[in-house]
Amino acid sequence: MLVLQPAAGPAVLVPQGRANFTATMLPQFGRCPEAAKGIEGGKLGPQHMKRIVSMYAQWARGTAAAPSKP
Repeated sequence: MLVLQPAAGPAVLVPQGRANFTATMLPQFGRCPEAAKGIEGGKLGPQHMKRIVSMYAQWARGTAAAPSKP
């Protein structure tokens, strides 16, 4: 059993089935285009959680560092 603890909100149990995994993880990582594409396309699953979290963190750092557009 794998549990994800988001920065805000309750812990989330990572489901093993593809449909449940997609439905549960897209709200968590869907803002990151690369993670969303992999999750929706079935290329990233529960066995890839470390990669998904890393990908999302890298995306979030880049988004936070990007200058705002006027």
